[in-house]
Amino acid sequence: YGITDSWDEIVETLQGAPVSTDTELGGYVREFETRVRQDTDEIYMRLDDEQTERQLLAG
Repeated sequence: YGITDSWDEIVETLQGAPVSTDTELGGYVREFETRVRQDTDEIYMRLDDEQTERQLLAG
C-alpha cells in the first residue's frame, strides 16, 4: 500500500544519533504523530473506497 513503517524508520534515524535536547525530541514526537495520523487516515480512506466499490458492484 505504500504505507511506511514510521516507528522503525524513526528508531533507525535515532540510533547512533547524538543526545537530543527536549526541543529536538519534541520535534521527533510531532513528526511521528503526524506520520501515524497520515498513515491511519490513508488506511481508513482505502477501506472506505473498498466498501464503496463493493456496494456499487452489489447494487
